[in-house]
Amino acid sequence: MKPNIDSGEAFKFIITSEDPGDRLDSVVASHLKHGSRTFAASLIKEGAVSVGGKTKKPGYRVKPGDEIYGVVP
Repeated sequence: MKPNIDSGEAFKFIITSEDPGDRLDSVVASHLKHGSRTFAASLIKEGAVSVGGKTKKPGYRVKPGDEIYGVVP
């Protein structure tokens, strides 16, 4: 079941052992209610998403324990 993160909401989640090696944009998109990987990539490029407080590229490969923070405009 897809989480219900919608417009105007902030989110935070931690990468588990199920997600390592996945692209950041793919992982973020999987947590958005109406998101696509393209939309997630645009959020990441705009700096609306960070990993451990640092900006990353959409193709960043996530690691277990990474803390993903973001805001959906």
